[in-house]
Amino acid sequence: MQHVESLPYKLRHRARHVLKPGERVVWVAQPVPRCFTPDARGLFLFGIPWTAVSCTAVAIIWNFQAPDLSFGSTDWFGFLVTPFVLVGLVLLSAPLYARYWALGAAFMITDRRALIFEGGFLKRTRDFPPRRLRRLSRIDRPNGLGDIVFEKRTIVQSDGGKVVKITGFKNIPDAAAVERLLEQLADTDADAGGPAR
Repeated sequence: MQHVESLPYKLRHRARHVLKPGERVVWVAQPVPRCFTPDARGLFLFGIPWTAVSCTAVAIIWNFQAPDLSFGSTDWFGFLVTPFVLVGLVLLSAPLYARYWALGAAFMITDRRALIFEGGFLKRTRDFPPRRLRRLSRIDRPNGLGDIVFEKRTIVQSDGGKVVKITGFKNIPDAAAVERLLEQLADTDADAGGPAR
């Protein structure tokens, strides 16, 4: 657990900016930076064969030599495959992006809501009032870190496959204690006249 003042400067500024007058911070922390999160691991493993096949296709088109880029040469077709190589490199860099995201992210519980300050390129802030914290679940890992899941969404992809998108506090220590704080916050909504959980 940390105080807002212990966050890095940019996160501290973001946290202060969203707090409402009289709102009290109960808990704040950053996710533990890890490269191989479950999401990043899957993308990385998928990126290995993808990149290998893409690079092999380019090498075959160029006959394992430097490409002949003269007019009329068929070696130009190799450049049609290079976007697939770039996609593979993006997939392989997923662990680095996961770490970058964590270094710029923070999670906060106040006496009114839970907040997720997302890292990465977008720097989005997500707000969860007590009524959206009624169906929490916890994932504990052997390394002592855990996730508190607020919401799960199943996204159907164009090929018919399904991806489960999880929203919540990820890669935090002492997830059980944080879950109790969120449950207490959710109970304030019921105390205020909201529907019971």
